[in-house]
Amino acid sequence: MASLRKGWQDFKKTYPDFEKNKELKADFGPQLDKFETAKDKLNSAVDQVVKLASDYDKARQNMVVAAAGYELVVKKLAKTTPDLQKDFDQDFGWVSKYANSKILGKVGSDLQDQLEKEPA
Repeated sequence: MASLRKGWQDFKKTYPDFEKNKELKADFGPQLDKFETAKDKLNSAVDQVVKLASDYDKARQNMVVAAAGYELVVKKLAKTTPDLQKDFDQDFGWVSKYANSKILGKVGSDLQDQLEKEPA
């Protein structure tokens, strides 16, 4: 951290006339520090979101596989217990909608890609 401030200080040393200029009213360093701190916090949060999204997608895929297995059992038992199929579909039919979905993982990786494009 503080690499932006170091760059600012190096810039001012290289161009001493710049710092003496009367139009320069405040040091840019504290703003650079705030930006760098915020960026570090955001990067940390995004890393956590990407990991959680990946964990969520894995759990969702496992749920889809398990529900598909149970659906086979439900179909067999529905021959003798007709309401079983209706109730299973009503309560768990939504699971199949997630079969090929990795939306959160994509959102997280897109956000991470955007942050990597930011200047250092």
